[in-house]
Amino acid sequence: MMPQMPLAKQVRDTHADEKTLPETAHAQKVLATRAELLRDNWPVDDDVVHAMAGVDLNAIFQCLERNRAKEPAWKPAYAKYLDDSRVAHLEQGGYVFENLSVYMVLLQLLSPALHHPGARVLDVGCGTGFLTAALATMIAERSGHVEAIDIFQRQVEHAERDIRECLPHLLPFCSFQVANGWEYRCEECFDAIAVAAQCDHPPENLVRLLKPNGILVCPVGPVVPIDSKHPGRFQPYWMVKMGPVAGAAPAFSGRAGPISVNFLPLLPP
Repeated sequence: MMPQMPLAKQVRDTHADEKTLPETAHAQKVLATRAELLRDNWPVDDDVVHAMAGVDLNAIFQCLERNRAKEPAWKPAYAKYLDDSRVAHLEQGGYVFENLSVYMVLLQLLSPALHHPGARVLDVGCGTGFLTAALATMIAERSGHVEAIDIFQRQVEHAERDIRECLPHLLPFCSFQVANGWEYRCEECFDAIAVAAQCDHPPENLVRLLKPNGILVCPVGPVVPIDSKHPGRFQPYWMVKMGPVAGAAPAFSGRAGPISVNFLPLLPP
């Protein structure tokens, strides 16, 4: 039986002042998403809500629409994944957004590690840059940094451009590169790693990049199209949490969060 992360979490006992949130339709959707999760007994930290509300999806969407172009780094080997409409969309230079609850739960699970002073964060599958920007918002005041990677050149360009045009104050806290999550290596380790692509198991190369008390969250389950009939295509996130001792086995590795997800695949090199 898989270990399950208990619902009792370290959630900051604060009350969001909704008057300080942007007066946008997007911010209202973020608040509604928080309320929906709370009905499932899953509280969400104020700073997660504020970070997401401050990254306006409508503004990012407009920026993406102005800059559509076919993916130049497409490999013939990826053709077998084209039965997933999301992958086919990326091949044509499109982009993929998940439901807001998907991002909110991911950020909440990572939240304890994002509060480390000078936190280093890896965003695998940065895509539109929405999650990158929310992560950067949460770590900026602690002088942290987000390394955003994606296997597709066009997606990296989207992420950097969207932040540059919509949230330029976050650029000093972000860097971008084309890289594959299965092969990614780095001399420095990370406090938090967000993987926004489906894996059949947590990538060991990424787990090895976690600092003591670091957290990795990724969707783990069958790598199948979202509209397939596979009974296990939706699964809760998988979370790996390291203990305080460097080099030791994870303190926790198992399912976590109140929702089930299915992402587009973390494509091979």
